[in-house]
Amino acid sequence: RYTPRPLLRRPGMAPLWRAYLAQRGRKRPTLLGKVARNWKAFLMMEAYNDPFAFVILMAHQEALALVLGDAEPAPPKRVSPEISTILARWRAAGRWRDAPPSPWLKERARVSAGTRIDEAGNLVIPFRDAKGRLQGLRLLNGAGRHLDVGTVAGPTMHLIDPRRQIGPGAAVIVTTDYEAAVAIRRATRAPVVVASSEADVPAVIAALDRQHGGIRPVLAATTPAVTAPVSCPRILLPEKRPGHVLRSLFAAELGDRAIVAWDATTDWAKPTTSPWL
Repeated sequence: RYTPRPLLRRPGMAPLWRAYLAQRGRKRPTLLGKVARNWKAFLMMEAYNDPFAFVILMAHQEALALVLGDAEPAPPKRVSPEISTILARWRAAGRWRDAPPSPWLKERARVSAGTRIDEAGNLVIPFRDAKGRLQGLRLLNGAGRHLDVGTVAGPTMHLIDPRRQIGPGAAVIVTTDYEAAVAIRRATRAPVVVASSEADVPAVIAALDRQHGGIRPVLAATTPAVTAPVSCPRILLPEKRPGHVLRSLFAAELGDRAIVAWDATTDWAKPTTSPWL
């Protein structure tokens, strides 16, 4: 006999599933039971009050986006209408926090890097654990303030690695600034991870190290004040610079021999020294 099951399973989901089954099993269903006639509808009802239900709902949509090829680099797309109404509730009820100023604000609309934009113009950034399971969302507005829904702390992270380059011994750039991460990724093509805060950088590096059997982290600091207690190379990002400057900054740590050789060259041909110029 066919028994419906969730398409995605994750730790902590069992209580929600049992509550859904209890609603369906009642001889006289409540109003919620009549409205939540299936698992998706039940999640949508719960997502207005339960951040974990909202995270599961977003995880379902992210899985469908991957299947349908929606993960290609492109400007961020709008969240679906059904998610928008739930996000509006969380935006009104949540506590927005000030984020450190960033000189990279123009990068947010150039490439999605796995993000979306809601109807209020906020960037919706998914944060996952090292195994890729969605744990929470960070909303980032144009004024540099952010709002977290779900678990956006500790070892949760936003990973930009469309080519799946992370593996044993791989160099991974870690930062706390999403916009800087997008710019670095475009310049170096290396995997970049966004930690939720400076204090969470060690937990993120440790989680990635356990998951992938050892990585080579490189910390990209946006200000000299970043003092995360990690023993890895640190690179201070300059003010807004072209992509080739960012590539040069990380060339030695990433093993980019072409740009290292380019930067080391001093005896360029000149009209006075070369007959073919």
